[in-house]
Amino acid sequence: MLRNIFSVPFYSTILDKSIINNTQSKVLSKLHLLDNLEGSKNSYQKTDFFEQNQIVGPNELEELFININQHAVKFAEESNILLNLSVKYWIQNYSNNDYHQPHSHSKHDISGVYYVQADKNSGPIIFNNPNPYIIGYNSFINPKIEKDQQYLEVKPQPGLLILFPSYLVHQVVPSQNSIRTVIAFNYG
Repeated sequence: MLRNIFSVPFYSTILDKSIINNTQSKVLSKLHLLDNLEGSKNSYQKTDFFEQNQIVGPNELEELFININQHAVKFAEESNILLNLSVKYWIQNYSNNDYHQPHSHSKHDISGVYYVQADKNSGPIIFNNPNPYIIGYNSFINPKIEKDQQYLEVKPQPGLLILFPSYLVHQVVPSQNSIRTVIAFNYG
């Protein structure tokens, strides 16, 4: 009997155009506020992660998070992850060559990224296979190990929502002559 064990759930969808437009107008008009934040000064991207208050308040993003919550509940139910709907979010703006080193959000339940703006030159987010042996297990040792078994690369686009278990290690690759703006968040 063949059984898949230790699979990792991953969820992605494009939100409605009205939510995309509404969120863009609220976030993009306030991006300049990131320039003066202490957390943005020694970072690989501009962010309000370290701030007590975000540049765009929760009441301004209520419609977005009502929609995201619906997707998070669906994702949690289908993947058997316990979900606490308490959410912490932050905005990150990546300019040319900005990146984010490999990291996880392991003390939380579900993490996610919503893409406010991105284009064809925006660097992808890369998720590593949580099995530490598969990454070094190259095709020389086993030609059946494909690239997509080592990592998942997700190309950003405006309105894209991705949800994943918080323990999943991921990184953001530098963009080339592009700007990528995201709302990242954790549940739990």
